[in-house]
Amino acid sequence: MTTGRDTDSARELRRGAKVNLAAYVVRIAHPPLMIAVTRTYGAAHWGEVAIGLGLSTVLLRMGAFGLDRSMLYWVARHAASGVVPGLGAAIRWVGIFSVFLTAAFLAGLHIAYGDDPRAEVWSILVLGFVPLAVSEMLLQACTGLRRLEVQLIVRDLIGAFAFLVFGLALHWAGYQSTGLAWAYVLSQWLGLAVAAFYFQRLFRGVRKSVPGQHGIPAELRRYALPLWPSEVLNASFARVGELVVGAYAGTAAARVYDVARQIGNTVRSIRGSFDGIVTSVVASLRTDVHDSAVDDQLSYATLLVLTVQTPVALALALFADWLIPLFGSDFYISSAAVAVLCTASVVGGATSMAAMVINGLGRSRVYLGYVGASFVVQLVLLIALTPPYGVDGAVWAVSLGSVVQGVLALVLQRRVTGRIGLNRQAANGILRMLAAVLAGIVVAMMASEVLKGWFASAEIAEIAGRVLGYLVFLAIHLPLFMQVYRAKRHVNEMGAA
Repeated sequence: MTTGRDTDSARELRRGAKVNLAAYVVRIAHPPLMIAVTRTYGAAHWGEVAIGLGLSTVLLRMGAFGLDRSMLYWVARHAASGVVPGLGAAIRWVGIFSVFLTAAFLAGLHIAYGDDPRAEVWSILVLGFVPLAVSEMLLQACTGLRRLEVQLIVRDLIGAFAFLVFGLALHWAGYQSTGLAWAYVLSQWLGLAVAAFYFQRLFRGVRKSVPGQHGIPAELRRYALPLWPSEVLNASFARVGELVVGAYAGTAAARVYDVARQIGNTVRSIRGSFDGIVTSVVASLRTDVHDSAVDDQLSYATLLVLTVQTPVALALALFADWLIPLFGSDFYISSAAVAVLCTASVVGGATSMAAMVINGLGRSRVYLGYVGASFVVQLVLLIALTPPYGVDGAVWAVSLGSVVQGVLALVLQRRVTGRIGLNRQAANGILRMLAAVLAGIVVAMMASEVLKGWFASAEIAEIAGRVLGYLVFLAIHLPLFMQVYRAKRHVNEMGAA
């Protein structure tokens, strides 16, 4: 029998899927803008900014003390009561500490680099750290209420889209050397203003502290403490590849690797926005064990994520030969490496969602062990494969690391809870998606060969064949997405009735 609580959870997951689709439409404009920015500023300047952005991400995780990610669990557990203890104190703490961390970083940058031109760019970028840290707290709190659209607006529209648009505008206005850095700072402060607006609306009437209680509650501190090193490692996990490639293959190769990583992130980010929803839904069930209700929500979320991720990943893999040259002659990576990266992003992304369930159950210490082990595996693979194979080797290392990370999440989930967490509906859906992908690839390969006798240009025949294969995939896949969505809604509505 389907309970009202299960119905509400499934409705929230469906709502998250709608927001994900909206975010996907927004992201369609992101690659052309990114191509325009890389061509406008050049590979060298883009590489300097990419390093600075990576440092900002690591600083964010260091300065938030795990409190930002804790909001998903904490708000979901307490919001229904109308009181979220320590919410205001946590936001104030992160805001104040981020100011001190920014000042310390600027001082260290001046001592280490002096008048180096790179120091000017990085010192501008770090001015966006305070709004980034505070807005992240507000966004995670809103996601704890399962309002994923706030993240869409602040992170996808403003954080990514406005950043690139501002960058182009400032370059044309004459800020060739610092325009991209100032664009980042402007986009972060604008994002903070929008996040604060939505936070005030969503938390109107919700008390952010308990009378007589000062500071952050002990229970929240205990949950957040293991998340602190976890999130620092996660941030480093995303950027360690650039450091290893730069050390073994040079800075030019590191810039090429960053573009490849961005391609992989196009796929992975689709799932990333679901992480908070899954953690929040599981936490709101207010259970300390992994029961059938958790299985149902994880299975449903996995199917929704895969049905959106798979078409994007397959398109990038099929058309990588024509997409990569658009970034410019300075950026080269093999299409095979891109195909492997996209595949691994789907497989690893879907399976590692099990780690979000562990977080939602309040097992943040287990999550720390998971992230630490994943980081070690990733680092070993990078060191082993980058020196002999360069950028392609680094991409293969990241791809293998992503799959290992997903498998590790499933193993830990099984060990902690005694269950894998995917029901029969999820297994059948995954098999159908796999069949659709294989059918599309086979048709693309066969059609490309057949059409070479029809077209004067072999390249046009290859493109036409891959387009035909992709259309075959869509013909099989799109009905599956609609079935997943409507079937769950029908079951829940029947149960609620």
